[in-house]
Amino acid sequence: MEPLPEPTKRELHGYTYSPLEKAEKEAAIKQMMRDYPDTPGGEFMCEWVYDFIMQTPKEELELRIASGEFDKPSKFSPEANKKMIAEYNK
Repeated sequence: MEPLPEPTKRELHGYTYSPLEKAEKEAAIKQMMRDYPDTPGGEFMCEWVYDFIMQTPKEELELRIASGEFDKPSKFSPEANKKMIAEYNK
């Protein structure tokens, strides 16, 4: 019986990066994990943020930042959860 081939890591999304870009991405994610070790979702969330920032056009990001869209609390924030629970208990 022949041994199985080495498993390969498959990209979870449609973004493709060159080997140099992948190395930069890994370094950036490691730095994010050092700077923000208590990030909910850990490395997976840091990867999502990196991909979002790198794949979104700069003009669109600047527009979203200027509009204050990122300053709103998430629908999963503690404040939103308290509000949802209060409405449910009515």
